[in-house]
Amino acid sequence: MRKHVGGLVGYGSVTSAENIINTGDITAGSATAGIMGYNGTTSTLTNVKNEGKVTTVGSQVAGLIGQQQGNVIINGSYNKANITGSSYLGGLVGYNVSYTTTVNNSYSDGNITGNGSYIGGVIGYGN
Repeated sequence: MRKHVGGLVGYGSVTSAENIINTGDITAGSATAGIMGYNGTTSTLTNVKNEGKVTTVGSQVAGLIGQQQGNVIINGSYNKANITGSSYLGGLVGYNVSYTTTVNNSYSDGNITGNGSYIGGVIGYGN
């Protein structure tokens, strides 16, 4: 299956995203999310919403960002879809190692289902 798949960006460096909604379901491999599969820079997400389910047999999967490589601030955003994968699964962020993840007034309201480790309602694995 393909990896680095997102409703808005599959693989990129997005510094800011505002007022975005994904309603489409996504089925792919690792580093997959409703909004950004892989984001390689510090970024701020404001009023970003995922309502499409994300299904994979891989890891680093989430409603908003599957794999984040940089500090991220998430403001007023949500995931309202089910997330299914193996490990490093989160309602908002699946995997963000060695960087800071700040979440303000944001939530996840979908089921997060995995058969591996690091599975969280908001963040799977991060600082």
